[in-house]
Amino acid sequence: MKKIALWLCVCLTFISGSAFAMEASIDYDTNLISVNAPAQEQKTALIVVRNKETGAYEYTDLLFAQEEAFSAELKLSDEAAEGEYSVVLVRANETEEELFDFVNVSEGTRSTIVQALSNALSDADTASGEQKLNAFVTQYAWALGIDTAKYGALASKAELIALLQEKPHATFAQIMESFPAALNEAYAASTGEKILEDIKNASTAEITGILKENAEILGITLTEVYDQYQTYVNERLKNTADLSMANVAEKFNAIMAIPYLNAASRSDIDRVIQEQDKYLDIYDTIHKNKEDVVVKILKKLEETEFQERSEILSAIIEVVAEDKANQNKVPSGFGGGGGGGRRPSGADIAISGVPPISPPPGTGSGTTEETGRFNDVSSVPWAAESIEKLADMGIISGKGGKTFAPNDQITRAEVVKILVGAFSLTEESDAAFSDIAADSWYAPYIRKAVAANLTLGDGNGSFRPEDVISRQDIAVMICRFIGGAQTAQLPFGDKDSIAAYAKEAVETLYSMGIISGKDDGNFDPYGNLTRAECAKMVYGIIVQQQNG
Repeated sequence: MKKIALWLCVCLTFISGSAFAMEASIDYDTNLISVNAPAQEQKTALIVVRNKETGAYEYTDLLFAQEEAFSAELKLSDEAAEGEYSVVLVRANETEEELFDFVNVSEGTRSTIVQALSNALSDADTASGEQKLNAFVTQYAWALGIDTAKYGALASKAELIALLQEKPHATFAQIMESFPAALNEAYAASTGEKILEDIKNASTAEITGILKENAEILGITLTEVYDQYQTYVNERLKNTADLSMANVAEKFNAIMAIPYLNAASRSDIDRVIQEQDKYLDIYDTIHKNKEDVVVKILKKLEETEFQERSEILSAIIEVVAEDKANQNKVPSGFGGGGGGGRRPSGADIAISGVPPISPPPGTGSGTTEETGRFNDVSSVPWAAESIEKLADMGIISGKGGKTFAPNDQITRAEVVKILVGAFSLTEESDAAFSDIAADSWYAPYIRKAVAANLTLGDGNGSFRPEDVISRQDIAVMICRFIGGAQTAQLPFGDKDSIAAYAKEAVETLYSMGIISGKDDGNFDPYGNLTRAECAKMVYGIIVQQQNG
């Protein structure tokens, strides 16, 4: 069993092979174990084991009633011996599952630890303070989970003491958090340059072990993508000339950008390119092209394995050049218009100023072929085609793997990104909102949306990007841009509750057949828009414009 130390009040989720999910937390100021679990088909006891090898244990028989959710708190008795314990599930069929290990520290010892550390940190004499800290670590490393190897590697404890003095240490739980963090900082300052020297002198294969052992000190995260491309990453890190503790994390992240691109799936590649654009600097180069060319570029990048950024640029240039050579064969896409004085009817509303788009073959109002891109869109058959087609066009993406999460709510920022992609918007406004950081992923999309009059913010200087968007508000966004207006007799039972500012937009999109009510006959104007509903509306607009 993998041992998981729960220093401090932490919350972990454990999932067994039988799909039994358990959430557990330990508050080390009170030694209270909290457990929450979903329904289980058989009764299950939660047992705290003192000695797994001998089978000695003390326990509380908290039984999971069959087919009922379970929530409980468990605290070892004050007489329980200090030391390591294990939390184990024992089921009615006599199977056992070890969840995690923890250290039981008595209330008296916790108080003594707090006082002892305070005494060491308050000693004005440096030498005396270090002696007290050495004695403290020797006596209480078992309770605090202190890495004694790291501690022993420190040439001087003065910097560690200074760091500990700056961190909270008034309670045992605070010490549990502060001591390991301070030790890592001191160790990084003391040994960081040696780690980098080891990387320089190690073989490519050996570097993986060095990085995994010192990832926290170096400030890097080793993902599954790193595991897949570790040879590529290690060679480039080893050959980085100016590597230092000040820039190692940044250099590592820059090297990882190409592996992340190589590993990206078709549905995620545009998102990955944007996330890594600080290092790749290709997002604007790609998206300054027509949408059909963007789709072709993304397909090319998804199908190709790259080693250098120059290869990525060559691939982009190749696609653009091929498109220019064949541009006389490209069919027309969105119609223009909508800028005149006549208000178009629901049958001829066109999107103003949108450049032509050529979606992938098969895009239209017919039935989509099963692509296998997402495995959860069957729950929304009315939106499945829209989701698949917009993914083909690079306008939407999933949430990892083959998941689209069609019934999840969608935020204002996410909707803006989709509309900017669907309408091929490129011009940016210099308007600023108080809650939009210039380097946030959604900032360029919001600037483009403002320039196209898709949105004006909330009227108070904010945009509220993380707020979920309502069904009536996306109608307003779309109609601000397409320039059409249409009155209609709405059939919805709650039509009178539609906000005045949104009524004309809802009527227009209803006239166009873009929106409809819900099964209960209402429109639900204030209801939160889902990802599936958004895809259905956006693709409906695209199809209408393609069909003239």
